[in-house]
Amino acid sequence: MAAVMYYDRRTGVLLTGDSIYPGRLYVSDYPAYVASTRRLVQFTEGKIVTHLLGAHIEQSSTPYLDYTVGSIYQPHEHSLELSHSHLLELDDALTKLNGKPARVAYADFTIWPNDPKLREQMQKVKQMTESKQRATQWNQPN
Repeated sequence: MAAVMYYDRRTGVLLTGDSIYPGRLYVSDYPAYVASTRRLVQFTEGKIVTHLLGAHIEQSSTPYLDYTVGSIYQPHEHSLELSHSHLLELDDALTKLNGKPARVAYADFTIWPNDPKLREQMQKVKQMTESKQRATQWNQPN
């Protein structure tokens, strides 16, 4: 897996891709994710960071509540931008897990280890959720 991030020093905006955003932070390679998050924290030291902008949103505007896997209808979603304090919160959370991946919910994101055994189950939930929402929320064909 490869990822890039962009920092605009004029606006202080940090584009974070799938590293941090309001939603489930899927972690496949836990040690690499922890190290990457630590490097990002170090990169931001001494810099103005006005917003972190991730690749998407899975979190509702209600703290600790994310949308069901596969949701295509999100009427009360969280705003895209997170703050620098969210990055520090993530780094602290990963440090506290002490190398033991676990699913932990925070107000604006959830650390979600991507267990290969659960991928198939999540895919089924995703398909069922999307199909149901197309039929009931948007009245669209499957």
